[in-house]
Amino acid sequence: MHGLHELQRDFTRSVIQSEAIILDKIKPNGLTQAQRMAVYRNNTFLGLTDALRDGYPVVNRLVGDGFFNGLARAYIVLHPPQSGCLLEYGDRFPDFVAEYPPAQGLPYLPDVAKLEWLWQVAFHEANADGLDLSELAAVPAERHGELRLQLHPTARLMASDYPVLRIWEVNQEDFAGDDHVSLQEGGCGLLLFRPGREVEIHALEEGDHAFLSALSGDSTLAEALEQAFNVDSRFDLPTKFRYWFGRGLFTHFSV
Repeated sequence: MHGLHELQRDFTRSVIQSEAIILDKIKPNGLTQAQRMAVYRNNTFLGLTDALRDGYPVVNRLVGDGFFNGLARAYIVLHPPQSGCLLEYGDRFPDFVAEYPPAQGLPYLPDVAKLEWLWQVAFHEANADGLDLSELAAVPAERHGELRLQLHPTARLMASDYPVLRIWEVNQEDFAGDDHVSLQEGGCGLLLFRPGREVEIHALEEGDHAFLSALSGDSTLAEALEQAFNVDSRFDLPTKFRYWFGRGLFTHFSV
């Protein structure tokens, strides 16, 4: 006899993996057992595909509905939901796209998917107030290099070999203008965070990306500055500092 946990597990396998291990537990009631299971399976895949499409609208627009449906179905079979919250579903999608054979002709697609996922994460993350620059006044100047600055909880960094921000921008519903994108534009470093109600996407110079990446990894200010200078000898810390403080990117500090 099935316990509740075993019954739920086998039902999930029957729906997602198309296994027939639970058909004998289904009452036909006007339909065959296989037909009733097909109804559950169809509704499940439709709902999860729509959830992925809502989370990855640019990917869907780039490949078209038909291709996306096949991509989503393959992902659902391999990565069924582990939580009842659909907002959390799709975190492995960018990595899956990178390995999906039919998508190999679109090498930028995984990074576009990653940008869309990070946008979702930033949008739903908890908010926090930015750090007031005057709060650092109590720290002696000779100890500034020992500062560890905490980035806004919504902040997410990424880098790509492709112009994914441009691809993302021209595929927004309200975009108007020249939608031409050349992959020869090269890569980009990006910061996503939500200081208010809207997620901001900032294109970063190499020095900025190295600096903020180091800080997000718990490096001291001196260590982060060294990383920035390693890639950009002209990195202007005072100017960058004022700008990011003004945007509310930093929320806490420690020495």
